[in-house]
Amino acid sequence: MPSTCLKPQQRKDHLYLTCAENFAHSLLATIGHVSRFWFTHLLLLCILLGYAIIGALVFKSVEGPNEMTDRLSLQLIRSQSKAQLWSLCIDESANGSLVQQWNRKSDIIFEQFESRLNKLSLVNSNSSKELWTFWGALFYSTTVFTTIGYGNIVPSTTLGRSLTILYASIGIPLLLMVLADFGKIFTHGLKAVWAAVTDPGRNRRRNFEVDDQFNLPPWVALFVLFSYMLAGASMFIQWETWTYFEAFYFIFVSMSTIGFGDYVPEHPIYMMATFVYLLFGMALTSMCINVVQESLTANFRRAADKIGGRIGWTEKCIDEEQQPEVKSNDEIGRASCRERV
Repeated sequence: MPSTCLKPQQRKDHLYLTCAENFAHSLLATIGHVSRFWFTHLLLLCILLGYAIIGALVFKSVEGPNEMTDRLSLQLIRSQSKAQLWSLCIDESANGSLVQQWNRKSDIIFEQFESRLNKLSLVNSNSSKELWTFWGALFYSTTVFTTIGYGNIVPSTTLGRSLTILYASIGIPLLLMVLADFGKIFTHGLKAVWAAVTDPGRNRRRNFEVDDQFNLPPWVALFVLFSYMLAGASMFIQWETWTYFEAFYFIFVSMSTIGFGDYVPEHPIYMMATFVYLLFGMALTSMCINVVQESLTANFRRAADKIGGRIGWTEKCIDEEQQPEVKSNDEIGRASCRERV
């Protein structure tokens, strides 16, 4: 029924329905556009997060029981070492031996203690704190495929080490895919922002399309990365008992995948947040490397053109030198054809 034939109340309801339909259509179109653009990126991120969770469950089930066995062995080693020291004190006090002899014998006892302790998986950690919890195993899984490898938690069983090799063989390529994907997004987004700031009249309807002719200044990418690290340091000093410099040092060592292991997060509840922060930080690092590489390549190409122009080794000269040869070959071919005819 045409809207002119409707009653006033029906006409009003029809107008509301039309506006609601237009809004719903525009909303669905926007959601569809966003989902098409972000679906692949979010899917890769979700796969990586799921892979980390699966690794945490597997490593916890494999290494957890062995950790409990090591803790019982550690208690036995401590008890035996205390008994040996106590008997040494009684013997030396009864015999009236010198202090140097007591120190020599006690050093032997401590060396034996350290030698037995090195055989346990608890040597590089706080022995009173359980390592292979879900969050600890999740943290270990992320340090495997990010290649950071702090070393504060390591597998001690043959099965755990074998699974680590298999887990890293799959996880590292997956991480490189995610870093390349998000690094490209960050590069395009930063290029779009920089172009909007430096050239407001630039076409804004490109929606992060690749523009190989537009090189971002390296200092802009480095400034964004440095600001991200400073903001992260402010976040970590709220979580850990670190100074601001120690937090910044931890971020730099982690994002560069050096991973000394002298500073590691202690609060398990923040393990996942640390992983997400470092993941995006490594993507920003990848972006900076790409931007610097593009800039250096362009500078080297310009330098090569200048040097080649001065000594006469330009592409134009080379083409002109090769072109007469091609022509002469064609003429020889035509001449031979004529002779045959």
